Amino acid sequence: MKNYFNYFIIVLVVIMVSRFFGRILLLFGRFWFIVIPLILILYYMNKKRSQNRKFKRTTGLDPKDEVQLKKEPKVEEVKVEDETEAKSE
Repeated sequence: MKNYFNYFIIVLVVIMVSRFFGRILLLFGRFWFIVIPLILILYYMNKKRSQNRKFKRTTGLDPKDEVQLKKEPKVEEVKVEDETEAKSE
C-alpha cells in the first residue's frame, strides 16, 4: 500500500509540473523525453531499494556493510606427526 502511495505522489507531481511547464515543454517537444525516463529511473530506484530492505529483513545482513578483503587469504598446511611414529620413538 505504501508503494502505491509513493507512485501516486510521483504521478501528482508530474501532472502538476506538466500543467505548470506544459506550454513551454510542449513547444519544444521535449516533455516526454524528460518525464518518461524520470518515471523509469524512480521506479528502478524504488524497486532496488525495496529489494535491499527485503534482503536485510530476511537475512539480517546489509549488502552495503560487507567487508572487502584487501589480500587473498593464504591457507597454510600444518604437518601433524602421526601418533604411531611418536610412540615408537
